[in-house]
Amino acid sequence: MKTLEDRLHTYGETLDGLSAPDLLDRTTEVVGTPIHAALNQRRRSRNRSLVFGFASLLLFALAVANVVLPSGSNSNGATAQGRHYPEGTEWVFPVDEPSTFVDTFGADRMVGTKYVHKHQGIDIFARKGTPVRAIRAGKVSKKGVTELGGNRLWLTDANGNNYYYAHLDSFVKTLSNGDKVLAGEVLGYVGTTGQAAGTPPHLHFEIHENGAPINPTPIMAALAVASPPQLVVVNGITVSTEIAEPLRKLLDAAEKSGHKLSGGGYRSPTHQLALRMKNCGSTPSAVFLSDASSCKRPTARPGVSFHERGTAVDFTINGRALTKDQPATKWLFANAARFGFQTVLNEPWHWELKTPSS
Repeated sequence: MKTLEDRLHTYGETLDGLSAPDLLDRTTEVVGTPIHAALNQRRRSRNRSLVFGFASLLLFALAVANVVLPSGSNSNGATAQGRHYPEGTEWVFPVDEPSTFVDTFGADRMVGTKYVHKHQGIDIFARKGTPVRAIRAGKVSKKGVTELGGNRLWLTDANGNNYYYAHLDSFVKTLSNGDKVLAGEVLGYVGTTGQAAGTPPHLHFEIHENGAPINPTPIMAALAVASPPQLVVVNGITVSTEIAEPLRKLLDAAEKSGHKLSGGGYRSPTHQLALRMKNCGSTPSAVFLSDASSCKRPTARPGVSFHERGTAVDFTINGRALTKDQPATKWLFANAARFGFQTVLNEPWHWELKTPSS
């Protein structure tokens, strides 16, 4: 499979002055923020409209060619017929793979026409006919056709947050206004209807919280997580193979010193989302955007948690999280660094590898 760098070299040496290798270097430095982040950093340049036009065509070409971006493409992967989401799934990336997206939230659109406006969402590029899914469980409304949005609908979740889908090629035939759908249910298919005629097929997608649009990009980046790490079980703790050996040595040394540690390591994206909703709130901003320190119990944002990488462990003794004054905790503070572990966020139970790979 060709990489993004291969494709960029196919189209030329630079993208608005940014070489293909530099683009990859810069975009993979931040977990869960691929090409759309790098382009977003350059949105204020004088050539922004040209960059976006080129990027839109490039992203569509990548989707059609089955090119997978390093960490920002939708990696849920399956057909509409074959996709299955476990009961209780809360959040789902709204377009099946292969799909790509670029941050154009707030950009000027349709200048010089009666439709001139600020872009209140983002565009997710995919082949025409790619299934489009409910990002959350909710109620369908305003399903219909407009001159601007073409085939479009709104989805409202149980907390009153609204999600707008536009330019669909068609709707699912059985879908009606007022229908209640589960997260992951197919609503329609990617297209070019409305004012998207003549553009690469894409879903125009918006998120409205408390009546106002918010930038979907970081939320899409968190939902479009990369493939799970290679996992192994060490003394009952599931972790990435990256930390298996140092963790085994740490646990052995702790036990020889009289501290039989256990705990939890890897968390699936679904588990991380559930914890964020429990500890931080249920709005899109609370789940995906708020800082970990603002939560009732510090909980990393989905897509950036070391637990999702399998490189962090929350240690317990007898099934209970470690506290600051326990002998086992004092032993960790005195010895964990020898095995490559450190603690952060003033959480004496939470330890992670010092230099995890991105």
